[in-house]
Amino acid sequence: ICYTALSYSWGAQRFDACIECDGHEKQITKSLEGALRQLRHPDHAVILWINQICINQRDNGEKEKQIPLMEHIYARSMNTVIWLGEGTAESDIAMGFLERINKYLRFSFGNISADEFETLGLPHKDSRAWVALWDPLCRKWFTRVWVIQETLLPRGRTLWVACGKSILLWDVLNHACIHLVENGISLWMERLPITQYSRGVDVCRRSLDLGSLRTGICGRSWLPQHFRTIVQDAQCHVL
Repeated sequence: ICYTALSYSWGAQRFDACIECDGHEKQITKSLEGALRQLRHPDHAVILWINQICINQRDNGEKEKQIPLMEHIYARSMNTVIWLGEGTAESDIAMGFLERINKYLRFSFGNISADEFETLGLPHKDSRAWVALWDPLCRKWFTRVWVIQETLLPRGRTLWVACGKSILLWDVLNHACIHLVENGISLWMERLPITQYSRGVDVCRRSLDLGSLRTGICGRSWLPQHFRTIVQDAQCHVL
């Protein structure tokens, strides 16, 4: 069976949305409902593997048996979709901007001054686009322990990133973040006057570190410390 595996954050642990599955109603989280609405296709069936639906979440015994099989499920999937959550005006800008960054900075090396942005085809340093980048890169998906497994195991498979109606290849997002880090722009972004997003972490490095592991390059500093201390998903607690 060819299927797409879904990687996502559960969000609030409340099953307050409902879908019909095999003729039966099933309660799911709002986060998953949003993903299903965006990933469905009007003309043909989309086969998805989703832990919240394919594993009985009320049966700890079943979860203990199924969780060790996750590596095989993601490794054998046709592709994997990372669902960052519902879109916003900021995330819509950011997803398109990431593609632009990947295009215009691919041959740039060394630190780039904010005053040079426009000469490189990038928005002015005061553009809303720079602040918008924080929206998708600060999503809860990046703080999940399971993203290591779900990102690394589909090696050789296509990995997509979806945020609302916007979707792009993981490699586009990852390479854009690499360019932002290696050109010193991500550190400049840390100094932007932003209040609604988390501070104190180079958000671009989150993607860069995951991408490094995915391509077999280890040794990044952020992953070991971050993933040892943060367990966001309640379903992980059965371990």
